[in-house]
Amino acid sequence: MKVREKGPKDQPWIEALLNERWGGGGKIVVHGEVFDARTLPGLIAGERVGLATFQIRRVKDMAVAELVTLDAITAGQGVGTALIEALLSRLRAEG
Repeated sequence: MKVREKGPKDQPWIEALLNERWGGGGKIVVHGEVFDARTLPGLIAGERVGLATFQIRRVKDMAVAELVTLDAITAGQGVGTALIEALLSRLRAEG
C-alpha cells in the first residue's frame, strides 16, 4: 500500500477525520502533553484510507517519534501497519 506525506489539499479531509474519530477539534493529549493533530506532520495511506499524525524530536542525536493518532478507515486491511512501517522508514532515514 502506498503511503505519502500529507499535503495542503488533504487538510479538510484530515480535519473531518480527526473530528469524527477523536473529537475535541483535533486536540489530543498524550502523556500529559497536548497536541493539535491538525497541524502535526502526517502520513496518508492509499486514497485516504488511513492517517497517522506524529511529532519527531531530536534526543541525544537520535530521532524519536511520538505517534499521536493512527486511523484506518477499514480495519484488517494492513492500513495501520503500512502507516507505522512508513513512519519507521522515515525515522531510519533521519538517523
